[in-house]
Amino acid sequence: MNQLCPSSRIEVNALAARALDHRLQNLTRAAASPIASESVLAPLLAGLELLAQGVALLDSDGRLRYANAASRELLERAGWTVHDGRPCAPDLDLHSSWLAAVRMVCTSARWQLFDLSGRGGGCFAALLPVEVDSGRLAFLTFGRAAICGALELQMFASEHDLTYAESRVLEKLAAGMTPAEIAQCHGVAQSTVLTQVAAVRSKTLSHSIKEVVGKLSRLPPMRSVFSPPDPLTVPRQ
Repeated sequence: MNQLCPSSRIEVNALAARALDHRLQNLTRAAASPIASESVLAPLLAGLELLAQGVALLDSDGRLRYANAASRELLERAGWTVHDGRPCAPDLDLHSSWLAAVRMVCTSARWQLFDLSGRGGGCFAALLPVEVDSGRLAFLTFGRAAICGALELQMFASEHDLTYAESRVLEKLAAGMTPAEIAQCHGVAQSTVLTQVAAVRSKTLSHSIKEVVGKLSRLPPMRSVFSPPDPLTVPRQ
């Protein structure tokens, strides 16, 4: 996927900065605690790069004003590309529907839920209106591609002292596999897997596999990276 502004520093154009600053001020007022928004904006953007939750800002023409790494990865996984700063769907009909949804958010402040796959594939994104001095932007947030990522699962397993074998079973449970399927995948007896599942349930204080998977689904989304790339932003005018 194309990058508009490769740089070793995080740069945000004035429009995106105002949008995020406006949202931050609203949160600050709601919390009734003073926060120097200018001093936290850059760290906030850096933190967004560490999330597995995709977030982005678009103007009414569908041009990206900001996109964190997770959002770029999710767009690419859905078969989308970025041309001239604008996300482009893999087919014209889907792209036309996308532009209409973005304009609806920016012009009418109407929330939109959009299926990026266009085929009922469940790759959803929500578009929410964000007020700025010069008008309105669309704040884009993506649904998760999986119940949890590798990093969250690893940290969960470590927190509950799971063995390597138990962690592998947990990973397969999160992917929706049954004990019989896990046994076949790992080349072991099903009784072995059932023993490992029982250990996972005991260590995680869960009464069922469903409860274990439910706990995984509520883990904070984190990207498994050591040095995150810079966010996609538009150069300063």
